[in-house]
Amino acid sequence: MLLLASHKTIYEYAGPAVENYNEVRLAPESDVNQTVREFSLEIVPDAQVFSYRTVNGLVHHFGVRERHFGLEFTARCLVDCLRSDPFVSLDLASTDTSFYYEGTTQQLYTEFLSSSHYVPLNAEIFDLAATLKLVTIPNAVERILELKRWVYEWLTYIPGITTVASTAQEVAQHRAGVCQDYAHLMIALARCVGIPARYVSGYLFAGGDESIRGDQATHAWVECLLPSGEWFAVDPTNCVAVNDHYIRVHCGVDYSEALPSKGIYVGPRTTRLSVSVDVQRMPSYEHAWIAS
Repeated sequence: MLLLASHKTIYEYAGPAVENYNEVRLAPESDVNQTVREFSLEIVPDAQVFSYRTVNGLVHHFGVRERHFGLEFTARCLVDCLRSDPFVSLDLASTDTSFYYEGTTQQLYTEFLSSSHYVPLNAEIFDLAATLKLVTIPNAVERILELKRWVYEWLTYIPGITTVASTAQEVAQHRAGVCQDYAHLMIALARCVGIPARYVSGYLFAGGDESIRGDQATHAWVECLLPSGEWFAVDPTNCVAVNDHYIRVHCGVDYSEALPSKGIYVGPRTTRLSVSVDVQRMPSYEHAWIAS
């Protein structure tokens, strides 16, 4: 599926700002599941853009030094999404979960098994994980799918009940939230039972299906490590395995390593912040383009 995603961010300030420096994590990269055809990043006021690559993805950064009363940047990407069948190569029959208890696994993937800022592994989270009885499921894929289903059913999707700063523990207390919260809670529970798990940000094409959650903004989902070494991507917000309706952009131990943008400037407070995301299906690459 060929998808065109547009992500626009607008800041307006109460007065003139200067020395405005920003990092954005908005550029997808090609892998076995997607091919990036085009990417553009437009900034107003105009600024020179630099980039560097991390293990989690590509980061762009820029600065605006002259006086300005607002900042706008728009990222557009055209991506061939190739994962039409997310189960095609998965082992659904083997008894393979002993992999998660091996010392080598725990050493190599320590950062994806440990507490992090948004995913604190405390007694409350461990007690919640114990109630799921996931260790009784002998197959790794089935264990991850059951965890995804449980989070989807246990939480209620309510925008505004949490904030961008909410942790997995706070989400568990509210038993509600949005896609970032669903992802953080699933990551926390996965790590509690020894499954390395990471946070993924990107875009979701809903195709007019109003039951799909999270398509109006940057979406978040989870990747869990399988005994094969493959990362299995699932979306607990919509209770599905990630397929060719998703554009993968960035990943990390939690939201703090995959947030779409962050910056600092000298000047008065921000009076308006607006973020809009639009994802469309394109008929073919020959008839698709990124408008400047």
